[in-house]
Amino acid sequence: MARSWYVDEDLRLVLHSPEQQLASDLDCLHLSDEDSDGSTTPKADHTALPPPSTPEPLPRVDCLPHPPHTNPRRLWVYGYLVRDNVRKRLVAEMPTLGRISQATFFELYPIIARKLLGVDEKTAKEVRLVSCQIHGTATKKIPELYGLDLTKGTHMPELVLSLFTFTNRAFRTLPSQAAVDEVTDMMGSPPVWWPVYEWDPFYDS
Repeated sequence: MARSWYVDEDLRLVLHSPEQQLASDLDCLHLSDEDSDGSTTPKADHTALPPPSTPEPLPRVDCLPHPPHTNPRRLWVYGYLVRDNVRKRLVAEMPTLGRISQATFFELYPIIARKLLGVDEKTAKEVRLVSCQIHGTATKKIPELYGLDLTKGTHMPELVLSLFTFTNRAFRTLPSQAAVDEVTDMMGSPPVWWPVYEWDPFYDS
């Protein structure tokens, strides 16, 4: 997928939508009333154009299958495993990001994800880094975990970029599939459901 965003010299996220790209292309196009043979092109009439049709809403993210909700006290999040190789790839693509220390680089993931998802203030609390447990679905879909034997019980919780929780409130405002695809392109692996190991209530206040 061609990346439609980048980070500028001031470490600000810049998005390029298709409409923005079209406007940019038109700005670079210089039209003339003179044809190459010197004749004048007729002026277009000012007939009113029909109003644009209402755009169809973007399809919401397909986050099936849902997690096994065997314990009502177990919180699940839909998101991505965070790995060091993501930072290396992003820095290679955008050297500006190399100015951020490795220790604080992980904090950039939720910031970029919130911009790409276009979340509001309430939903933004769920787009965060959270400690989660590995489970069977993750080991089948994520290359870094493929073939991992969970029966040994020696695996520490992993850091995950959460997009939203498995709650009725979150499902009323799911992000679009296109926006999630942008975050997937950044993280380099598919999102899956993760059982939360520790949820910091500080963000919920």
